[in-house]
Amino acid sequence: MTDPILRLATRGSPLALAQARLVRTALATAHDWELDEIEDLCPIIIVRTSGDRIQDRPLVEAGGKACSSRKSRRRSSPATPTSPFTR
Repeated sequence: MTDPILRLATRGSPLALAQARLVRTALATAHDWELDEIEDLCPIIIVRTSGDRIQDRPLVEAGGKACSSRKSRRRSSPATPTSPFTR
């Protein structure tokens, strides 16, 4: 088993998963990754947000878009000077 080079995080919808697979395949092609190692080199991680769990009321009542982006920031690696999450 090979250590991951990159982990792709995506939502679990069929469209999001299809898009993540397309991105992963494009990365594999661009970087000459062996297709039989692609799952190990670049696993797809499904992220569920509070917005995915809240189905009984509008998201605005539960914090809207901000609850999703807050969770994403917490799950990302620590901020670095090149990170989009650096403030």
